[in-house]
Amino acid sequence: MLYGREPFRDAVKRITHGRGADVVFDPVSDAMFENSLRCIAGGARILVIGFTGRIGLARTNLLLIKGASVLGVRAGEAVRRNPALGEVRIRELTEWAEAGKIRPNISHRLPLEDFAKAMRLLIDRKAIGRVALTMG
Repeated sequence: MLYGREPFRDAVKRITHGRGADVVFDPVSDAMFENSLRCIAGGARILVIGFTGRIGLARTNLLLIKGASVLGVRAGEAVRRNPALGEVRIRELTEWAEAGKIRPNISHRLPLEDFAKAMRLLIDRKAIGRVALTMG
């Protein structure tokens, strides 16, 4: 999905064949959170990971009609309380990456010195996936 080419809700409905998303991972909030509420499947879960600007508002009627849940997830909190859990998670993620089970999409690779350009790509929503900064 590319912003600007197709409304978010329409893209999610198209990708899910009209069903809607079962799980939404929301690190943005703002209008994206509100748009997410409008394209979820019944019983969906919206995981609020963070926010980059204005905090999104939940229309409780949409949650009620869809039987959906909104969960606040503070990734660092569980590890802060239980450091051993962090070690287990890092080990599992490393194993998955080495086995090719997870492959983050890297849309741009730039030298560390071009960090400002990397940030501009993110701000302008020109990155699809991750922007990686390389050293050496």
